[in-house]
Amino acid sequence: LLVASNKHGSPTTCIQTIKGGRMYLEKNLDFKESTDSKLISYMTKSKKILISQKSAGSSLFSGYGIRFMDAVYHKLEKFIITGPKPINDFAFDPTEAFLMSVSKETTCKIFNIDTRQSVMSFTPSESALWTCAFNKSRDNQVIFGAQNGITYIYDTKKPNEILHTIETLNRTPVKWIVAVNKTEAFPHGGFFVVQVRGLYFYEYHNGYELRQTKLNFDDSVLTATYDDKTEMLLITTAAMEQTFHILTRLIKVD
Repeated sequence: LLVASNKHGSPTTCIQTIKGGRMYLEKNLDFKESTDSKLISYMTKSKKILISQKSAGSSLFSGYGIRFMDAVYHKLEKFIITGPKPINDFAFDPTEAFLMSVSKETTCKIFNIDTRQSVMSFTPSESALWTCAFNKSRDNQVIFGAQNGITYIYDTKKPNEILHTIETLNRTPVKWIVAVNKTEAFPHGGFFVVQVRGLYFYEYHNGYELRQTKLNFDDSVLTATYDDKTEMLLITTAAMEQTFHILTRLIKVD
């Protein structure tokens, strides 16, 4: 039984009941060559697990990057070096052909996964970039969140021109950008902007206009993840020296 709890620890909503079956440990994977594995993600189409870590190669190729692992046979595969600093966030496009990463530097790079080469870069300002995302509801668009609290949107066909600049009164750093597919409630799609203090949802209206809604959530966010199937946002937050997981769904009123 999976249950969401409120900030006081009491159960609030039953999410899913799993009947029958057992979970067991299939295999342990030990990355002895790196103790800097911080982020992990999964490619559904190609069945690959992606892990950010420090390069274990020679000094000629020192730095940080993304390790690919076959999720079916548990075999380590290619390693894409992204830069000299630890990766703060990474994302891959819906076709799973391109990988994008930021490392709290002013420039974000997009890599071709097959060739492992950088094919595009973005430098919106002198502020370090903290997070990145491919826009699920807009082809050829990428979104970046910066330390200065500003969100930048680019069209990959014009990497030297900022398509949109989004500023809020809350100038705390943007920790996460969470893209949202088109839904019945939000037919044009949108995305969440998660700041150190503050959570916003931006909805596309009439296909182009962006409408901002500040959500009633001001706690410090550690991570944020959105599930397209259930249309739910999972937020991990820390308060009073405790960690809470908050599961929420957007409901559109008027």
